[in-house]
Amino acid sequence: MRKGRPGPIHWFVVTNSSDSGIGSGTFTTNNMLKLLGRQDVMPNVARNVNLEELETEKSRIALSNPKGTLGVPGPLDETRKARIKALDAEIESRKKDLENEKQKIKKVILLNRKKIVNLRKN
Repeated sequence: MRKGRPGPIHWFVVTNSSDSGIGSGTFTTNNMLKLLGRQDVMPNVARNVNLEELETEKSRIALSNPKGTLGVPGPLDETRKARIKALDAEIESRKKDLENEKQKIKKVILLNRKKIVNLRKN
């Protein structure tokens, strides 16, 4: 590789781990990109994963209450209550962001379909 290359080097990696294709592969690719510090490259997958991580943390905090027995949680201390409340707010915010992104994607798809139909007519 030459020193002082004038542009970025594009690196493509195929990480699909099954014949069923992209569904499971996107998660594997996201994990690889996360390890490289470039999870921002696949923002929609990263949002889903982050949402799942927040929900898991919330469940872990709620169930780790030492006063709870037999799976029945005891009274939460103020710190845990505050953290769970903050997680709830963050989860709702992420869900709204994800839904907004899905709506934007749908609009782009519809717009592109209309463009294709118009091109075929001409």
